Amino acid sequence: MSDGGEINHPALSDEPIHYESLALSVLYDYAGKVLQLRDTHISLGGVTFQFSGDLTRNEDEIHGPVRIWARDVEHARIEALWPEFLKGEDAEVWVVQRMSDGVFESLSVGLDLLVKKHNC
Repeated sequence: MSDGGEINHPALSDEPIHYESLALSVLYDYAGKVLQLRDTHISLGGVTFQFSGDLTRNEDEIHGPVRIWARDVEHARIEALWPEFLKGEDAEVWVVQRMSDGVFESLSVGLDLLVKKHNC
């Protein structure tokens, strides 16, 4: 558990992403080579995002579906949290610019995560 800090990754943002808290819980099934994300969350800009997923580990990569969700997110917070890699996409126009006020009771995103090992 971390009570604040920043994430630096050029694919996410040119600038460091500051967070208020981060908790990572991973169980590893040695026989099945599966990493299980449970009770994992990050708080950014006053919004807590939960993560879960079962990721398969191969020799040089980890991959699998990940679900990210948040509850009761005020629309006013969305623009500051919008990821750099989605700027200019149609989703940004609809969610950030064409909507206003209100509260998203439940937000959910599914993605396929791929982490590869690179030999330096």
